[in-house]
Order: sequence, then structure tokens, then C-alpha cells
Amino acid sequence: MIQMHFNFKDIFRAGRLGFSFKKISASLIGLVIITLIYNIFTYLALIVSGISFTEIWQFMRLLPIPLGISLPWYSWLIWAGGVVLSLLTLAVTVGAISKITFEQLRGDEFYEVSKAYKDALKLWKSAFLSPVFLAIFIIFLLLVGVVFGQIGKIPVAGPWIVGLFSIFLILGAFFIVYLCLIFVVSVFMSPTIALTTKGDSFDTLFEVFSVANDQPWRWVIWQILVGIIALVGTALYSFALKYTFMLIKWAMQIPQGQEWWSKMWMLARGTLPAVPPQLDPWVSRIFPGAGWIQPMGGEISLGPLVGGILLAIALYLVVLSILALKLSIFSAGQTLIYVVLVKIKDDRNLLETKKKWSLDDEDLEDEEFEEETEDEQTEDDEDSSGEQDTEEKPETEE
Repeated sequence: MIQMHFNFKDIFRAGRLGFSFKKISASLIGLVIITLIYNIFTYLALIVSGISFTEIWQFMRLLPIPLGISLPWYSWLIWAGGVVLSLLTLAVTVGAISKITFEQLRGDEFYEVSKAYKDALKLWKSAFLSPVFLAIFIIFLLLVGVVFGQIGKIPVAGPWIVGLFSIFLILGAFFIVYLCLIFVVSVFMSPTIALTTKGDSFDTLFEVFSVANDQPWRWVIWQILVGIIALVGTALYSFALKYTFMLIKWAMQIPQGQEWWSKMWMLARGTLPAVPPQLDPWVSRIFPGAGWIQPMGGEISLGPLVGGILLAIALYLVVLSILALKLSIFSAGQTLIYVVLVKIKDDRNLLETKKKWSLDDEDLEDEEFEEETEDEQTEDDEDSSGEQDTEEKPETEE
């Protein structure tokens, strides 16, 4: 088990724990699945609205964002379903990374990614629905305010009723503000709490309220610290990627020439140009020569075309790896924050809890069966020994 200080010093470990191939790969798997889910649902929503696949690909490519587009209600419903499934996958991914980090803190360096995802899928309700329940309750309270607004329109009696209940409306509005703050904490912490305590949605919400009420300033300051660590880590990683591509460009230019690399990059960018205009200068700095490459006319042979497509896929994986590193550091930081805060507020070390729940159901059943058989054997031994004692007593009396 890793020795913990149980103070702010442990938060600085988020960068080192997050910069792990196992956690980054788990994060990358989740981000790839999120990308696929979002694209499938968004393309389906746009297609059923009457937009052809060719038009979508021509103007939006991957990760289309249907802003400023007039769509029917069922298209927005399909798109919203994709967003919800993407957020669910994100919660499961954060929970899996938190589980890997938690087991690493307990001393298990070989905890598998597949096992972490299996545990996260078992507890997806606690990880995802806890913030959802809070959001639904907040919306309900807002609707109560809307109802009183409609009551206020009643002539003469309406203003009287609103004035009579004004103190309750003020308290209700203040409670909504408080719940909004709790909602932010739940969005950050629910997957981590669910996977470290194996609790249900109620237990997860209870821990969220406990953290927010008992240690609010520590939570806020440590979250800022984790954010800074994640930004610094991803900036260093992006800086290293920049020189990685510069090295590839230099090596490729020796036998092929500069035109060959420019052509390959142009084909890759022209195949999957989903980079938003706001990020284009940043991408151009990471990948030298991207800003001045113009579309090339004429026919393109099959070899460079296939190579450009493969290079485009590689570039997207590189961009996702940057996001995966940031998500990995964030998830590791949430685990550290929660473990330390529980020790401070409850004087309870989560790293010393028994490790039984993460086993498969079959393993648990086997363990229970073995325990039952051992208990039956001990009872049989006690019965047999008792019978022997009763048989020996008459002989001694004789």
C-alpha cells in the first residue's frame, strides 16, 4: 500500500498516477467509444431530418455539432439520446480509472483494465444517476416557482398568495442555489465515490453532501490544483508530440523530400478535417506546416489516398490521447481528493477496507460455498466428538 500523508501533499501525486499507460489506455478506450456513440446518433439525427450523408460529411466530417441548424423535434430527441449515452460512458470511464487508481493506492499494481470496466459497469447507476437525481429535483423546484408565477397572475388574490408564501419562495430559491453547488460536486465526485465505496445512489449522494458540507474549501482548492496539474501535464505531452512530428517530418524528408510529407498531411487533413477553426492555429503549431497546406487539385493515386486516411486516423488517436491524459489525471486526482477528505472528515482510511466486492459473482459464490462446507465440516466434527465423549463417560463410571 502506498504511504499517504492525508493532506494536500497527496494531491500532487495526481500527475504521476495519471501519467500511466494503463490509465491512459482505459481513458482512450472510453473516449473512442464516446466518439463512436456521438457520431452514430448525430449522423442518424441529421439523416432522418432530410440531410444526406454526403452533405454531412462534406460540411461537418466527424463530431458534427448541429448548432444553427433547424431540425425537427425527433431529430433533437435522437441527438439528445446520443449525448446522454456519451455522458453515461464518460461516467463509467472515470469510474474505471478511479478504480484502477484506488487499487494502485492499496498496493495492487496489476489491477486489470477489463476488471475495472466490469466493476464500473456494475455500479453505473450510482456513478451516473446520482447527479441526474439531483438535476431532476432542482428542475422540480424550479417548476414550483413557475407555478407560483402563474398564480401571481390571478387578479387581486394572486399577489396576496405570492406575498404570503414569499418567505418560503426565498428559502426555496436559496435551497436551489445550494443544490446547484452540490450538483457540481456530484458531477465531479460521483463516479469516484461509487467505485471506491461500492455504494448505491443514495450512499453516493450522502457522501457527496458530506464532502460538500464538511470540507468545501479543501475540495475547491484541491480541484483547482488538480486542474492546474492536468493542464501542465497535457501541455508538456503536447509539446513532446510537436517535436515528435517534427522528427518524423525530418526523417521522412531525407528519402522522400518535403513535398511528400506536405502531400500526406494535406490528404490526412482533407480526409478528416474536424478541427474547429478556433483550434486550427494551435494544431498548426503542434503539426508544423499544417497552416499553409492548400487543397491539391487533380487526381490522387490510391497509395497516397489510403496513406492519408490512415494518417488521419492516427492524428485523431493522437488528439484523443491528449484528452485521455487529461481525463486520466483528472480521475486520479478525484480518487486522491476523496480518499484524503474521508480520512480528514471521518478519520477512516478507505485504503484499509477489505477487498472482496471487486471479485466476480462466481468467485463470491465459490467462496460462500467453501465457507459453508467448512462450517458443516466443523459442525460434524463437533457432533462426532460429542458422541465419543458420551460413549466414554459410562465406561469410566463402570
